[in-house]
Amino acid sequence: KTQWVIRGLVAIGWILLLAFIIRMLPKRPLPMLVGLSSWYLVVLIVSRFLSRPLMSEGIVNLAKLFLLTAFVCTFVIMIDFTDNFTSIGRLNFFRHYIRSFNIAFGHIQTDHKLCLPDSFVTCDWRYFITSLSIKTPLTTLVLSALGLLVLLKSKSRSLATAHLILPPLIFLFAASVLNRINLGIKHVLAVYPFMFLIAGVPMSYLKQVGNQFLRRVGHLVVGVMCLGVVFQSWVISPHHLTYFNELIRTPENGAKVVSGSNLNMGQDNRRLTEVVNALRIPTVKIAATAANGDEYDYYGISWEPMREEDFVRPAPGYYAIDLATYTHLQHSKDSWFRNQKPSYYAGKTIYLFKV
Repeated sequence: KTQWVIRGLVAIGWILLLAFIIRMLPKRPLPMLVGLSSWYLVVLIVSRFLSRPLMSEGIVNLAKLFLLTAFVCTFVIMIDFTDNFTSIGRLNFFRHYIRSFNIAFGHIQTDHKLCLPDSFVTCDWRYFITSLSIKTPLTTLVLSALGLLVLLKSKSRSLATAHLILPPLIFLFAASVLNRINLGIKHVLAVYPFMFLIAGVPMSYLKQVGNQFLRRVGHLVVGVMCLGVVFQSWVISPHHLTYFNELIRTPENGAKVVSGSNLNMGQDNRRLTEVVNALRIPTVKIAATAANGDEYDYYGISWEPMREEDFVRPAPGYYAIDLATYTHLQHSKDSWFRNQKPSYYAGKTIYLFKV
């Protein structure tokens, strides 16, 4: 009975994948057709291989877990991305999901970049790799590197090793090469769960160290590193988006190498309105990469965008400039705001000047 259940789930998976590919064909070019067809073929062969009855119990259990997860994920996608059961009743599977997929895929194929000149974080295939290197705690990076070495040198089953190593490598490589939205690491967040799993590998191998003193030292070092991550999270809270690891240290240094959603998504707009209202500022001029006029209006402040002459010869009054713009102005010899210290701060990304 178990084998029939597995085969039934596999058959459902084949049908749904085939329906998905057929629905995608009118919208996608030939490379997408080839890629989806190849993926369909791989899933078909692998799932058929895993559902064979003459296999070890461990592999069968792995197949059960994989297929159950795939079935649940497919079910959730069909429910979340369809208008209830209407489109399913018309056999129009994945209608909203495919529409969203087309929008997202079309977006990543267009040049949507935001990189700073002379920064080592460049808008090319290295973008996500370099962004991860400064936005991820060094503890995570070090433990992940050690875990990767341990996995590569271990005598564990190659299948278990591949499950940990291949997904993040393939995902990051594909995102780095294909994704042209070089705005922030939010577009590769899916790589982190695998990094955390790999980072946990060294701990499982510490117990195999024969010398008790070295084993305790190893546990102590890892424990201190993990406490360091907790401390960093506590210090930066609630401004987690502006976090940079020990290589960069501060948001001010981070603004010199990255911009976009690696630094600012308008999270301090509300804090700006709170500061303006608390100081009873009659009106404020704003220059920000993630300004939100509707939000300013909602919280009842009087504001207007800064003009070109305001950066050179600002009239008496109040000026709000976000961190990215302020960093850029430091390279302008004509800017009044060059080397000027803010009068007030709204969070970590908006500076308020009183002229």
